[in-house]
Amino acid sequence: MKTLEEYAAIAREAARRAGSFLIENYGSVKEWTCKEEGHYMSEIDKQCNDLYEDFLRRETPEAALYTEEGEQVLESELVWAVDPIDGSTNYRIGLPLFVTQICLLHKGEPVVAVVNSPILKMEYTAQKGGGSFLNGKRIAVNGLAELKKILLMVDKGHATAADAGDVLKLFGRQVHTARMWGSVGFELAALAAGKINALVGLKMSAFDYAPGALLIREAGGGVMNFSGSDWAAKDIDLVASNHDLLPFFLAKLKGWNYDNARIP
Repeated sequence: MKTLEEYAAIAREAARRAGSFLIENYGSVKEWTCKEEGHYMSEIDKQCNDLYEDFLRRETPEAALYTEEGEQVLESELVWAVDPIDGSTNYRIGLPLFVTQICLLHKGEPVVAVVNSPILKMEYTAQKGGGSFLNGKRIAVNGLAELKKILLMVDKGHATAADAGDVLKLFGRQVHTARMWGSVGFELAALAAGKINALVGLKMSAFDYAPGALLIREAGGGVMNFSGSDWAAKDIDLVASNHDLLPFFLAKLKGWNYDNARIP
């Protein structure tokens, strides 16, 4: 097994190669196909995924892969969680709010992460116990604790727009404003950097959440599931914020049910 520093260097190189590939293919509307209800992919997603898998198998044969468009093994001691294009709809239509991201899980816990926003030239990195950084400069979550002043982010993931709307109805009267950018990796990284104050994510996977979860934890914030436990790789829902705001969000989200969450 390599050191965390060695794995971090490999993750940076993988994400930079993927970022260069995405820049080369950026700017025109891509054709996409439906993989499953509400979830689409383009040929670029698959090609970028293959780029990651080929590189990681060569450099780290000891690690399994849990990728959005390819191999999905989550039970090994070492696992690379990879989302080749997080925010693929934005990428497909030429909006720069997308990232390519990678996270190393050790026994299910995020220990190395890179979130690369190639068009905006923003590279977020984190290593367990080593802090979080944006382009090499240390970052920290925003400590604002006044609900009426905060910016809330909601990402619907594989849920419906109506589900996201229900979340906004739960919190919309208490917070200052809300956003939906369409790339949870981009959003979680922004939270780690103190740009937004809280995020609620719905129905997503480890490759969506894990890189940003590590960034936020290493930046001084908290990342939980809706039951109030620390977020883990198998959790599909997530709430992230500074530690002062988390209890408010968890109190309202505990027991969330997609079938009867409609708010009058």
